Amino acid sequence: EALAETGDTEGAKAMLKITRERGGNTNDIDAALKDIYGGNIINMVRNERRIEMANEGLRIYDIKRWKILLNVMNKPAEGIEYRDFSSGTPVKKMIKVHERAEFKERDYWFPKPQAEIDLNKGRITQNKDW
Repeated sequence: EALAETGDTEGAKAMLKITRERGGNTNDIDAALKDIYGGNIINMVRNERRIEMANEGLRIYDIKRWKILLNVMNKPAEGIEYRDFSSGTPVKKMIKVHERAEFKERDYWFPKPQAEIDLNKGRITQNKDW
């Protein structure tokens, strides 16, 4: 991730290749970068991290750090994609898992515990909008 963010595309691709090969993915990384990610190494790294860290509870911290929280979390949570043949003509559908509460700018930060604010006798204040 750091290599991609600092412009070292070749270094980032080398690290991605190691990670992908360990997982059994031997696809051509240059072709994937070009065809799937339009040459955007940062998006490729972010997606690879999303896959590598699936179900480990780190995604929310990544999307906050990347400043994409509002774009990602304000979309509906989707589940299984399928084709419905009930009308005779296949229609692509997506099962919505649940409706999310709207995320706001304040959700980039946690609220400070009121006990800590009280202990500091006015030297610290609550985060904005909390």
